[in-house]
Amino acid sequence: MKSTFWAKIAVIAVIALLPGAYGCLAAESYSTYVNDTPRYQFDYPGNWVLFQDVNIDVGFAKPLTDLHDISLVLLTVTTCPIEFTLDQYHNAAVYQAKTLLTDTKILSNQMVELGGYPAQQLILSHRLDDVAMKLQSIYAVLDGYLYLVVYQAASEAFEQHQALIDHMLSTFSLSIGNPAAPFEPLRPYLGHIGYRGIAMNEVYRIAERLGDDFTSELLDFIGDDIRLHYYIGTGLADMDDDRNTPAYRLLGLLLLEQGLMLSEQNAEPYDRYMQVSFNVVAARTAKRMGFDVLAKKYKEQALALTEADPDLIGGWPAGNPEDIAAFDAI
Repeated sequence: MKSTFWAKIAVIAVIALLPGAYGCLAAESYSTYVNDTPRYQFDYPGNWVLFQDVNIDVGFAKPLTDLHDISLVLLTVTTCPIEFTLDQYHNAAVYQAKTLLTDTKILSNQMVELGGYPAQQLILSHRLDDVAMKLQSIYAVLDGYLYLVVYQAASEAFEQHQALIDHMLSTFSLSIGNPAAPFEPLRPYLGHIGYRGIAMNEVYRIAERLGDDFTSELLDFIGDDIRLHYYIGTGLADMDDDRNTPAYRLLGLLLLEQGLMLSEQNAEPYDRYMQVSFNVVAARTAKRMGFDVLAKKYKEQALALTEADPDLIGGWPAGNPEDIAAFDAI
């Protein structure tokens, strides 16, 4: 893993003071950086200095105004093969930051997107010699590769350049995996409740890209996997999202019905819990869509399962007040 660049980040800043490093282009002018392996690209200010180092793929430094300017602003991108999951790498990143940096304070820790894929964002403050610094790192683990983007700036310059950095990140795009299997990179994230919303965002993007081929490609990806029927069926049918058109909700309801049928064919104890989950979500979805008779059938099946075996109440999915009201109204 390319980890030692944390300790070298200050040295790289010297490149921004090389002759011709500032005053080249207007700040509004952007160029596009394209990396071949792994494939990704994004826009960056045309007057920023591009540099490379053994510990990173590429870095960009804001031009300094003079030799006394300490408003260090750097953005670096690192990729490398990795065997960690995203959660494992996140834990390692937090430990690494606290170990290698001085006076580290975690300011923010949340799930975001990088190129449309689930990612973790960590923002922290630290000191570099006598300079107060802030650092934002965004990382994703996809197809066995780590994608790490780090924005670091002197504290007084961090917020000043945040909008520009956000624009750069918004243009970040990844080309990973097999184009013939567009859903495959999402498999590890669909079952993680914290990432499901972000994963479904990508499902909708893929739907727009595939057009009429979306349903057939999705069904090929799901196959006979009961959990994928539930995760994607719930996402399409039950998530509160403006993109959930009646057509998507109906597809989600059909996935829930098929997943229920598959779970009823299995004798594993976990599948009985899944039957409860399928019935509850399908019941409130059918109710919202106006299929009252179908909704009543699903509700009766969910209640019959939990009455026969009270332990199966553990399969009852959580819901917001509207979800509960929809189910109670059946």
